[in-house]
Amino acid sequence: MTAEPEAKIRQISDVLDLEPHPEDGYFRESYRSSELIPETALSGRYEGERSHSTAIYFLLSEGTKSGIHRLHSDELWHFYLGGPLRLVQIFPDGRVEEVVLGSDVEASHRLQHAVPRGCWFGAHPEPGSSFSLVGCTVAPGCVESQVASAGARTTAPSS
Repeated sequence: MTAEPEAKIRQISDVLDLEPHPEDGYFRESYRSSELIPETALSGRYEGERSHSTAIYFLLSEGTKSGIHRLHSDELWHFYLGGPLRLVQIFPDGRVEEVVLGSDVEASHRLQHAVPRGCWFGAHPEPGSSFSLVGCTVAPGCVESQVASAGARTTAPSS
């Protein structure tokens, strides 16, 4: 990666106050609802109370990948800046679906995409993308202790 994309990544990270993400890349929780849903009102897959919703910024640079993981809730991904990002989902029945988030809707990029609860998924910038900045929104809100990780920083091979 040249100095120009690295400088842009640093600028975005500074402006958005991003921190290193445990999987890879950078992130910051940008929203956590102050209203809580009591555990008794949630389905049995949740432990404890949850915020109504949470949201993060997530930035991956060229050559980085988010780890394969899954959540108890649907997660809505939003594309913001940079190059396209490939999102790979593995459904409970073993079916694999790949979606590209990006700004070129004429090339079938999606500006938003919902990953259904229970899917294993990961993401990486497309080749030639120096970085991808996305947002992820979860409702009921995400609790890090209930994110299931496959323990690998890889995504399924692109088709």
